[in-house]
Amino acid sequence: MKADILKIKISNYLHKNKISVSEFERKAGLKQSAVRNILYGKSKSPTIDTIQVIANELGLTVDMLLSKNSDNDDFISNDIVDMKIMKDTASKLFSELLSSGAEIDLTEIFTLLKESYCYSMKKGKVDGDFIEWMLNRRELC
Repeated sequence: MKADILKIKISNYLHKNKISVSEFERKAGLKQSAVRNILYGKSKSPTIDTIQVIANELGLTVDMLLSKNSDNDDFISNDIVDMKIMKDTASKLFSELLSSGAEIDLTEIFTLLKESYCYSMKKGKVDGDFIEWMLNRRELC
């Protein structure tokens, strides 16, 4: 379950700070896809070095990063959701996932939706090309 906690905390940080996974990886000095593999379940046991770098980038200790309840865990976003962009993003994402026949778990769906939504919010509209690129990169399409 520590992997799920790690995924949630990273995802919430990315959303709250409106940065992409790639941008976070670059900023932290991690290999390309190091964080993405954690978020998408490809890396179920990241190295302690990777976890330490992620914790440092988030401004947390490793214990805080991996603990379920942390007094310093301020990653829950209270931002108001743009319902039209969320609906359109979800519709495009689910359409692509259904047409690909991909089997993914709920955590991955939420991670994909959140990343797609955040990217779409930066552009002010749904970016279908980004969603397709993201799924192709994950080999889901």
